[in-house]
Amino acid sequence: MANFLARYASANEDDPERYATLLSTFFNELLEAIYRNHAPSGDIIITFQRNNGRISVTAEVPASSENVAFYKHAVQLLNQPDPMAWYREQLEHDVPDNDVTTLGLLELAVVYGSTLSLTEPKNGTSLTLNIELPFTEVDENECFNLP
Repeated sequence: MANFLARYASANEDDPERYATLLSTFFNELLEAIYRNHAPSGDIIITFQRNNGRISVTAEVPASSENVAFYKHAVQLLNQPDPMAWYREQLEHDVPDNDVTTLGLLELAVVYGSTLSLTEPKNGTSLTLNIELPFTEVDENECFNLP
């Protein structure tokens, strides 16, 4: 699924293979986080849009209170003054099991420049994640050159 979305989104680019590779990584991280952190029942609904050089993904995810806490923690980490420092520290040490998937979401922000926001469950059974990637501004040379 990630590869299909990546190829679709990059089809009209000057260098579609380059963009497909970057987007495939982005979508894989996102889908893995959602897959690992959702309630056992309910549908996962993902809406994908590309507008004005940005990739927007909205994911409605069935969520228990534990899942809501996970995503709130991820958003809190992203909104701290220096998320890159937390990210680097996690890479330098053994990452606790409960932070492995959080690390993937944080990577989307600190490496790819994505933003993540959360809409809390209105009906008590699902939450909505909004993820935006500045698609045309991503430079793979900068992506993997962490300080």
